[in-house]
Amino acid sequence: MIDVLVADDERPAREEMVHLLRQDARVGEILTAASGAEALGLLAERAVTIAFLDIHMPGLSGTDLARSLLALAEPPAVVFVTADDARAVEAFELRAADYLLKPVRTDRLRAAVDRVLELGETAASVDDEVLPVTVGQSVRFVRRRDVRWVQAQGDYSRLHTEDGAGHLVRVPLSELEQRWSDAGFVRVHRSYLVLATAVTEARLTGAEASVSVGDIVLPVSRRLVPSVREALVGGSVR
Repeated sequence: MIDVLVADDERPAREEMVHLLRQDARVGEILTAASGAEALGLLAERAVTIAFLDIHMPGLSGTDLARSLLALAEPPAVVFVTADDARAVEAFELRAADYLLKPVRTDRLRAAVDRVLELGETAASVDDEVLPVTVGQSVRFVRRRDVRWVQAQGDYSRLHTEDGAGHLVRVPLSELEQRWSDAGFVRVHRSYLVLATAVTEARLTGAEASVSVGDIVLPVSRRLVPSVREALVGGSVR
């Protein structure tokens, strides 16, 4: 059983969230707050597993509250619940676990709880970063551990996951290269970043070096062949 908090300045929205959460047998006590300040006061006295925060609240907004929670020794996972689909990048920067758009569907709320519990179970020595992606009219989060290779697309990057899906994120490949190197990702080309353990075949001799991730063949830049060989064979990348 997990305890949660719902913060929303609109009473009908709070009541609807409480109603939906009570349908999940994993949810225990549900605290409610009508403002960010009230929520902060409750969380200072009582720990919860998840804080469901509306973004647009008078005074202390949901994003301001999320920043304050980062200072706690054991902050709750934050799930933003909002009608504003334009704040996903900011949510990512605040390390939100999920981003739900109103009106909230029961299946998406359950998926958000699933995600929080999974992230808690899989937290390890290397932080499992999540990035916001847009899928139709919804905003979802992709976990780094599900990504197999990344393709540069201007100032954006397309994350290719194990299930074959591709998700565009507003982060340049050079930045992901720096942030994800300790998690086993290696730059093989100016346009490609690959998870070393996902490589199924490597051809690093001859004029056209390449690595394969399943059926996908990616080119390897000539100047990067030595570092790629070391990463894949020498064991310098986990």
